[in-house]
Amino acid sequence: MQPDAIQAFLRAVPMPAVAIGTDEKIVAMNDGGVVLLGRQALHRNYVTMVRQPSMIVCEALKRVRMTMWLSRIL
Repeated sequence: MQPDAIQAFLRAVPMPAVAIGTDEKIVAMNDGGVVLLGRQALHRNYVTMVRQPSMIVCEALKRVRMTMWLSRIL
């Protein structure tokens, strides 16, 4: 997905939201995400910006990465 499309999608989300890239860095945030994490979070690893990412978030990211990996080899 293109950066402009990601940003447009996040702007439409009515709650704080961030997009995390394949390198585990925050690639985009909506205004709520900026309020929560600050502009300095952009392009930094999400783990360093979210003090204690819940196991749900970590598991979801792991599943997304696995799905992406599987789609490349199939």
